Amino acid sequence: MFFNFRSLKNIISRKTAQRIGDSSADRFDIGERISLLQSSEPVDTSLTFKRVLLTVLSLIFVLLLQEAVFNDLRVFSVKPDLVLAFLTVYASLSGNVYSLFTGLFAGLTVDIAFGRYMGFYALFYMLFCTLVSAVASLDLRGKFLYHFLSGPGFIMIFNMAFSLGARFMTVYATGRGVLYENYGRHFLCRILPASIYTSIIYVIVFLPVFLLWKKAGPSSAAKSVIFRGR
Repeated sequence: MFFNFRSLKNIISRKTAQRIGDSSADRFDIGERISLLQSSEPVDTSLTFKRVLLTVLSLIFVLLLQEAVFNDLRVFSVKPDLVLAFLTVYASLSGNVYSLFTGLFAGLTVDIAFGRYMGFYALFYMLFCTLVSAVASLDLRGKFLYHFLSGPGFIMIFNMAFSLGARFMTVYATGRGVLYENYGRHFLCRILPASIYTSIIYVIVFLPVFLLWKKAGPSSAAKSVIFRGR
């Protein structure tokens, strides 16, 4: 029969229905099983003093290295953004809150040292790190191919957004000029070479930074931090 009249009668009946004794119903009780503080990510994101120290010292070092060395190692008149490369690594390995403050710290450091508009780098780096960490937390953190394929994409997105923001701030502050006279030329001559150069640095430093991040974690992280095959 197409209709189960007995079941329909039980549904519309005012009598107390008999509870289903199937133990599989327990899986719907997610309140006790799922917590925002729990994580099923394969990479341990625990915050330790060693990891904070590693992040701070490495970002300061690469910032100095970029200005002292890579100013003379330009390719097609562009230099890589070493800070952006390292931020992409740290944001993909750490939690959302830590990534946010890491981007904020790095951005404020760049603003104080070299920035034209105070808070500009801080805003973009903070939003960028939050985005990278949020995407990685979708059961992608720790997948080898994901990190190596997504990093250059995130770097390209950042450079495009940052370029647009910088142009807008310049036009707004000076009250003259246009955003782009020829965006295609600007993309091919500035954004694309800078993104490729930074992506190469990202691919080179990812594994060493990952191993240092793993070593700087809690003792239990040695068992939980592994690369998955895909």
